Amino acid sequence: MLDFLQRTLGKRAGGHNHHAAQFALFFRAVWSASTVRPHGRLGDYPGAVVAWRGTGVHVSAPPSQCSEIAESLATRGIRDLQTPEFWSAFARSVDRDLIGPSTHHYLDEDPGVPAAVVRVESTDLLPMRAAVTPDAWLESGFDDDAQAWFGFARWRARTRNRGSLGAARRLGFELWCTQLAIR
Repeated sequence: MLDFLQRTLGKRAGGHNHHAAQFALFFRAVWSASTVRPHGRLGDYPGAVVAWRGTGVHVSAPPSQCSEIAESLATRGIRDLQTPEFWSAFARSVDRDLIGPSTHHYLDEDPGVPAAVVRVESTDLLPMRAAVTPDAWLESGFDDDAQAWFGFARWRARTRNRGSLGAARRLGFELWCTQLAIR
């Protein structure tokens, strides 16, 4: 199946597959509609995670909040749902904080490692983790050990982080989607 996806979608297969799993969607339903689904992979995460691309917006939320969120989104157009401003107002309306937005980029080719780059082990990151808030660590992208799925590399950066976004572009990463959290 993965070979078929790579042949038909190229770089898009990894991002598509990852988000289908994250939002508990059938592969063909990703980025083609607006959905509100109960958390699957996010377990008991207390807030909602929202991602959008193309003509799709997907929300993963605690099961007890799905109906309320779906009702509040039902009358909104896709253009509204794909703006940080909408989600900022939504977060305020439910007395929550907006985290992000960030952009997710994917790469299905190894760009190689320049000789001057030093390999960093996960244990080398422990002092940095201790120095930041849990929210900042989660947003950093270092919170999970696996930075590649199915042979695809992922790069996350807040949309305001021009340096990181520029680095992703220079390394050949393809912009895939925008994501934010409401907690």
